[in-house]
Amino acid sequence: MTHRFFFLALLLASFVAAAQTGVDPNLQSAVAAGNQAWTDGMRTGNAGIIAGVYASDAVLCTAEGQCVVGAGAIEQQMRSLLASRGRALSDSISTTRLARDRNLAYEWGVAQADFGGGRALRVRYLTVWELQPGGGWKILRDMDLPWQGREGRRGRYAGAAAPAEQSFTV
Repeated sequence: MTHRFFFLALLLASFVAAAQTGVDPNLQSAVAAGNQAWTDGMRTGNAGIIAGVYASDAVLCTAEGQCVVGAGAIEQQMRSLLASRGRALSDSISTTRLARDRNLAYEWGVAQADFGGGRALRVRYLTVWELQPGGGWKILRDMDLPWQGREGRRGRYAGAAAPAEQSFTV
């Protein structure tokens, strides 16, 4: 299972290497709104806000390789996460890079949420956005990546220090 995710990440990276670097304002607005929806949903405990950003046939995979298919299943997974940890006391999501290739866009970044009591969520992510037939953008694929790489998977939920990263303005 892990090999499939590595292959998928490698394949996506090769597509993105050839992607156009210009990012349109509609895409930037959709990504900013999607990231804000994640932040609002984590702080209010509303999984529906988060799931609303996903396409009906979207796939969400955790860093451990557990995947769910469909916006309804993604909402349920978010609901379970919030039920087990509670509402986030603080959170942030930061896009490191955004690139568009025709009707797909690739977003990399870091998401963090602190639930108190030593419970935290820290992931790097790779998200594939898809331009919808009627316009607008929705998440088609969303993959959490280990916080510190394969050897540090378990540390990403603890108080792990942020990895060195380069920031790009999108």
